[in-house]
Order: sequence, then structure tokens, then C-alpha cells
Amino acid sequence: MRLCKHKTIFMKKMLIVLFLMLVSCSPLRSSEIIPTSNILYTPTEKTTTVTPDVSKPLKYIPNNPTPNSTSTLTKATKTPKLTLSPKNKTSLPEIQTDTLTPIPILTSTEIPILEPTLSSAEAVNYFNTLLQYDSLCLLPCLLRITPGVSTWEETRLLFDHLGVDTWINQEQNGMTFYGTSGIFNHGVKNNFDFVSKNGKIESVYVNAVAYYIDGGLSTNEFQSLWKDFAPEKINRIYGVPDRIFVIINGPYETGDYAYGLTVLYDRFDFMIIYQGKVLITLEGSTQVYKICPTWQDMVWWPELKIYVKSKENRLSLEDYFDFALSSEHTFNQAFGLDSIDYYNRLLPGNGPACFSTYEK
Repeated sequence: MRLCKHKTIFMKKMLIVLFLMLVSCSPLRSSEIIPTSNILYTPTEKTTTVTPDVSKPLKYIPNNPTPNSTSTLTKATKTPKLTLSPKNKTSLPEIQTDTLTPIPILTSTEIPILEPTLSSAEAVNYFNTLLQYDSLCLLPCLLRITPGVSTWEETRLLFDHLGVDTWINQEQNGMTFYGTSGIFNHGVKNNFDFVSKNGKIESVYVNAVAYYIDGGLSTNEFQSLWKDFAPEKINRIYGVPDRIFVIINGPYETGDYAYGLTVLYDRFDFMIIYQGKVLITLEGSTQVYKICPTWQDMVWWPELKIYVKSKENRLSLEDYFDFALSSEHTFNQAFGLDSIDYYNRLLPGNGPACFSTYEK
């Protein structure tokens, strides 16, 4: 009797073991699926992990214009007015992707290793290279120098390499003002001034002027050297200017008039002033003043001035550089046109980019 009882218990235990074995081999029902959030997913496609190079700091690249086509823009209204406030924005064409070998940009942690001072011919060639369009050095980056990033020490070493003397003009309110002896290149005098704050370049000013060589004005040399800063090239790269001003001066002893065309790109922290000769014609007894600022149409007296500043300094361009724009006419006041008209007129294939006014 006791033996039968033990056998019965043993058989029950065996049945339980067999049942558990059968259950463990059966497929899972939907209610028994393990949550996927606890499962490590391995992608079937090969992925590459990019490890940043922390030994080299990131370089500041100026904000690029919004990608778009370089087609003619249509104005929203017939006569939008320009004001001293850079509030009016317009969609921009894409920056051009000209292919040039990039020149390293000077950064606050990359002191350039430069050879001893170049010969005059080598310095001219190197300077020409610095002025070529480089998508990695867009304005306000200029000559590889980025305001707010590059240091004065780096800048000084660069100009030492070019054989250009530098000196301190003055120190005021924590800022140091530097002057240079400039570079004379095939009849074109190129002067540079810098302002630094806390050891970093805050702004750069460039003045390029064509001189007379062998009885002739070096206009062709000027335009060749500064071709990537011509109004039509700046127009194509950076798009519609934020503001434009114009002033006409004269007559001089020769009876000639000269113009100054100030093109401001507030969103990129730079402005350029183009200067040239005014063409005068008569409509009956009324004098008509015409300016043709593009390199193709410009006549005589070529000169340009470039002002760039750090994006960290939020003063307006005219306030920072103490520039009296109030003494000039807006483009609309002078020619009855606006920035979009200017942009469209300077596009390739739109004929001579000349503008006429009855008032100077």
C-alpha cells in the first residue's frame, strides 16, 4: 500500500516535468512576446562612426546665403524703400562653388608656420593668391583673417612673411589700432589697417587704388588683382545687398566728377565702397550723371574700400566704422531703384550695369 502511494507520487512528478518540457519547446503566443525595447538592435546595413578630431578646433565659417538660384528676382512691391535699418531681407542666390585650392584660415590656435620673408616677386604672387575666391574664407573673412577668430600675432606673422611693416597707430578703450606699409602690386597700392581687442582681430579695413604707371592708369591691373571683389562678383556670391548708398563729388580741377557707391551686407558684417568716374551727358540743357560700377563698364579712377568686422560686435557697420551715411543718397533717392533692381541689373546677360540720375 505504501509502495503504491510512492509510485503514484513519482508518476505525478514525472508528468509535471514532461508538461514543463513541452511548454518550453512551444512557440510564444502574442501575449508572451518579449518587449522589443529591451532588445539590442543590430542594423543590417554597415554604419560608420565618425570620431571628431579634437586636436584641431572648429573654424568659423561665415554664414552662407540661403541656397537658391541666381535667377532674376521679382520685387514684392513696385518701390520698396531703403532705410538705415537692415531689417528688410530678401531671399538670396546660392554661393558659387568655384573650385580653388583652399588656403588655411588663420585661427586663434593655429599659429601659421611661414617661411622667411618672401622676395618682392614672391610676395606679389602670394598676395594674389590670398585675394582669390575661396569658399572657406567668405567675407568677413579676408586674406585668411577672420575677425573675432584670428589673432593679431597670426596677422603680424602673415604680413612679416609678405615683407609688410606693421605698427601701432593708437590704443584706446581696450582696442589697439594697427597700420601697415601696404603692398604695391603692378601699379596698385593696397593698404591695410586692423583693430584688435583682447589679442583678436576685431575689424579689417582695406583700401586699393590704381596709380599711373608709365603715363597710363593701371586700371587693368587693378581689375585683375581685385576681380573677385568686383561688384558683379560680390553680387553673384552674396546676393541682394541689404542697403546701398551713393554720393557724387565734383567738379574737380579737370571738370570731372567722381562717385562713391557704398554697398552694405549687414547680415555678413561687411561693406564695400566702389569709386570711379561719373559719365556726364546732356538731355537738352539738363546734365545727366551716369555711373557704371562693374569692372566691365567702369572707366577711370578705380578704387575700392572694404570694411569687415567681427560678427560678435553688434554695432551697425556705419556706427562701428564711424561712417556718415546720412550725408549720402540712398540708391532709391538717387536712381529711383532699390537693392533688387541693382542685383538684377548686375546679373550676367542683363546688359551694361549703368545707373543715371539728374541730381548729384
